[in-house]
Order: sequence, then C-alpha cells, then structure tokens
Amino acid sequence: VEDLCNTMKFGSLCALGGFTPYPVMSALTHFPEDFGRPTRNVAEAAE
Repeated sequence: VEDLCNTMKFGSLCALGGFTPYPVMSALTHFPEDFGRPTRNVAEAAE
C-alpha cells in the first residue's frame, strides 16, 4: 500500500491523484494495526 501511495503521489499527472494518497498514508502512520493481516487461532479455523 505504501508503494502504491508513493507511486500515486509522485507519478500522478493531476493534483487530485497527487493528494489522494495522503489520507491513506496518515491512516497507515496512526493506525498500523488496522492494516495488518487478519489472524485467526487454529482452533477457530477448525470450527
């Protein structure tokens, strides 16, 4: 996701595309646990 944000920020040909990644980058900085892979216990997966 960070690579995509950087690509959009530096490679966009318009202002909207250049500024769109900032809210996502802010969320990644302040709430990294929300962007991790979901985990399940093995016991839950067996149910």
